[in-house]
Amino acid sequence: MKKMISLLLILCLLFGFTACQKKEPDPQKVLNVYEKFVEACGKTQVSEDKKLQGERHLSEDAYVGSYLATCEKANGREVIFGGGSLKERTVFLHGTLKTESGKATLSVRLGEKKQEIPVNEDGSFETSLEMQGGGNYIMLDYADFNGTVTLYADYRKEAE
Repeated sequence: MKKMISLLLILCLLFGFTACQKKEPDPQKVLNVYEKFVEACGKTQVSEDKKLQGERHLSEDAYVGSYLATCEKANGREVIFGGGSLKERTVFLHGTLKTESGKATLSVRLGEKKQEIPVNEDGSFETSLEMQGGGNYIMLDYADFNGTVTLYADYRKEAE
């Protein structure tokens, strides 16, 4: 919460200083500052590496990479990939969710909408996610879950 307030104060000060200038502020610079602010706010929603059940490797940014976990009696929610952004992007999500016991649910939040990602009987899944500007997150919810999770997110449009 302190980070969010600090970022908001910095943003207010920046806009205050640019308003005092005699020349008009560069719209691209203002947009870049706002994008960084949105990204910083979005990062606060993604689970820290040390709090994950498995191991995450990020690729180009926080929206794409791999996640591998072997779970024993896992409970709670992990936000694996995502963040806040003004940019639109298409993320291809695929992998496996092998359940020995308990339950694990893969879901995605795209702005205000939350939807569950369907998993096939063999544990495989794949989907293409159209992410608009705002907050977009790929999450796992565990309830006494024993099993393995293999999750890949990348910018490909189709499965190989």
